[in-house]
Amino acid sequence: MLFRDSDDRAAGHVFTLPPEQRFGDDPKRRPHFLLHRCSASEFGTLAHMTTKSSEERAFGAPVHEIVECSRTLKYLGQAGCFVSPVRLLFADASELARSDASYTSAVPAVRAVTAEALGMGTGAAAANAVSIRGRIVALTREVADAFEFEHGVVVTQHRYSAQRRWQLVVPILDVRDVMPENADTLQFLPETWDVVPERADWWDVLPGGWQQPVIDTARLITFSERWASARDRSRWLKAQIARVLPASVDSGTLSRIEAALGARLMLE
Repeated sequence: MLFRDSDDRAAGHVFTLPPEQRFGDDPKRRPHFLLHRCSASEFGTLAHMTTKSSEERAFGAPVHEIVECSRTLKYLGQAGCFVSPVRLLFADASELARSDASYTSAVPAVRAVTAEALGMGTGAAAANAVSIRGRIVALTREVADAFEFEHGVVVTQHRYSAQRRWQLVVPILDVRDVMPENADTLQFLPETWDVVPERADWWDVLPGGWQQPVIDTARLITFSERWASARDRSRWLKAQIARVLPASVDSGTLSRIEAALGARLMLE
């Protein structure tokens, strides 16, 4: 199905994205499942699709099998058709021009497993926990150059976060980075899905000179930690999260992040 710029993109459509529309070193075209309806002027949040549930079997990642899709697979080695919401990305919806399939009947189940992957309502990890849900992270220079943000909040469910592989992250920016140059920051008007937190101790781990953090939930995305335990070096993950900082967002801010994600992705 081809979309015009004026068309909304409905949840459940599958878009095969080339490497230039994704971040990282994977050279292949990969199918992604659109989680929510969006207009061409918005970001769409999409979940990675795979023919093997390796991340679920080995590391407990939440996945959903689309049985209708699995029945159409014809190649050896393809176990099924799985949506993996621990690996999300955002894209300009205007660039989602051609849908290769639509599985609207799977949308409620995919949204349920997405809420599970995000650990909605489970709070931040304790300071000594292996999970880093709720923690502030500093991202690599490569990420900063690609996306123009350097910090984020981890929102992965605790069990999978503790595997320290892929982490779901919402970006944190300074208010001056989301306004025109020399604009009066007192006149800042947040976008619908922005969270503007109240002053809290965790602000102290952010760069000096920041005036007001803004958490951009519309750009929810997955980044990797360095993971090198597999015998096959080709399966090692390259670090996109540079450091886990010694602070977590406060419970009120985390609840507001979850509320924004839930409303935008229609998880509730």
